[in-house]
Amino acid sequence: MRRLCSAWLALFLAVLPLVSHAVTVIGGPTAVLITVVDTTTAIPGGSGNFTAFVPQDPIFPPDPAISAGNVAFWGAGGTGQQGIYALRYGTLVKVPDLNTAVLGGSGTFFSWPPDPCISGANVAFRGINDLLR
Repeated sequence: MRRLCSAWLALFLAVLPLVSHAVTVIGGPTAVLITVVDTTTAIPGGSGNFTAFVPQDPIFPPDPAISAGNVAFWGAGGTGQQGIYALRYGTLVKVPDLNTAVLGGSGTFFSWPPDPCISGANVAFRGINDLLR
């Protein structure tokens, strides 16, 4: 296993290409399956619904991250939308997307590896701006 962000929760990305795409968690002592988001979920700060949770042709599938019941993941929608999103304390939020200004830098985010980390409600990710820096 590449990363386990919580001792009591295991996380996996359920990708059923012909049926649906979803981020699903197995949690707690009863190991209940909970769908965090799927293709019927509206993109926060975007338009329309999520269409994918795995980038096209990845070398490795992305690792959604979980901590203290919060989940961070890569997601995409129609018209080229993509970003890092999180379910924090029950609320789905955009962390950055392609329209987010780079803090302390210039331009907007251009891309990032699709595997964020989360600790509590704090999400960390690596990003590249539109000037490729």
